[in-house]
Amino acid sequence: MEFKQALFKAFENAVLPGWEVQKAMAPIGRKGPPEIPHEQLMAYKKAAVLMCFCNFTRNDAGLIMIKRTFHKNDPHSGQMAFPGGMLDENDQSLQMAALREFSEETGIKPSPRIIGELSPLPIPVSRYYVKPFVGILEHDIKCSIDRKEVEKLYLIPFSHFMIPRNKGEHYIKNNIKVPCWKYQEEIIWGASAMMLEELVFVLNRSFF
Repeated sequence: MEFKQALFKAFENAVLPGWEVQKAMAPIGRKGPPEIPHEQLMAYKKAAVLMCFCNFTRNDAGLIMIKRTFHKNDPHSGQMAFPGGMLDENDQSLQMAALREFSEETGIKPSPRIIGELSPLPIPVSRYYVKPFVGILEHDIKCSIDRKEVEKLYLIPFSHFMIPRNKGEHYIKNNIKVPCWKYQEEIIWGASAMMLEELVFVLNRSFF
């Protein structure tokens, strides 16, 4: 089965494992939905990200990630992430928010085709409740990143995340050890790593 075909199959009536899989890449002490009261989750700011595949080959595809520009007092700046951001008053849905933010941050047009979604994930440090969507681009891409938001854009072969040695641990500020994915000189940890863990799990069931 070719990668693109497996990708579509994976999100046909997909049963998502959610926190049971996400927590494998969670920092020690990180709380998930089962441990956060529902009314507290509903008070979090709504946001969405887009996990977008492109440059398909028979057995692989590129996954678009960004490194966020550093901004003082922003707990997520300087980190590897998926394009995305907050739901604003003009967005009709979280999916629309994901597509809008993807376009604004990467400059890639036309918009990706949404083929599925993953489990929402709370981020207690910034009080966001983030919905990940999965999309594909079937055309050659040209990016024009928003330098105020994005330092660099990466196309990471998805097969990279299927190799166990690319997982590891990393020390962040205050000498806190966190699980992570490693790519070139970059570290993918926190919410992005947790979303990736669920994406890998879902695709594993239909392809690998």
